[in-house]
Amino acid sequence: MSSIVCSTELVKPSAPLFRLLRIGKIKWLSGILGFISLYGMGMEKVYSMPWPEQDLRCIEVSKKQKLPVKLKTRGKPKRARWEQVDRVLTDIGEDIKQVSCQFSFDSMFKTKEKELYIPLTNNVIRMVKDEVLRGLSVFYQSGEAVGKYVSRVTYERSGGLYVKDSYTLYSFRFRNADGQVIVVGHDLLLDTFVIRWSDIHNRIALSSQGEVLN
Repeated sequence: MSSIVCSTELVKPSAPLFRLLRIGKIKWLSGILGFISLYGMGMEKVYSMPWPEQDLRCIEVSKKQKLPVKLKTRGKPKRARWEQVDRVLTDIGEDIKQVSCQFSFDSMFKTKEKELYIPLTNNVIRMVKDEVLRGLSVFYQSGEAVGKYVSRVTYERSGGLYVKDSYTLYSFRFRNADGQVIVVGHDLLLDTFVIRWSDIHNRIALSSQGEVLN
């Protein structure tokens, strides 16, 4: 984990500086100091931009969404509930559209499970940058290994008889142990395929600087 080292030496401010502080001329300083304290508490997992341009609204997003959210699980081996993962990703994705920041998986979610799998839902594949997932081991929900993640693929789906508009469905391809590239089908993935939490937890899940597909 990265850290910020700050000097602990006390310096007595001059009288003019005190006057500036009292009349609020350098209010930004208090924001920077607050940001330092949050860094010390592990909030560095959320941010990537240089100071003091760091957008402190990211902290408000974290508070609003009550991050990190404790993951609920189902099945054996245990896997995170796909509907909770999708909801959190979608909600944060909406909140950071006008904010410059990024969130790692372990700044969004928390768990005490020693072995846990994260579902590769259509929404996860859509919102998480492809290079974040590339090369990760992919498993069936039973825990059986199927191969390594290669890249996302897209399908155009018709809205059906009574819906004129089509929509895009996101799926993925993986490389199996024999070197064959297998494309996952057109259906909703939900938690049919999963990846290990231990492999993904410290990687970037969402970034307002990255591409979030429609």
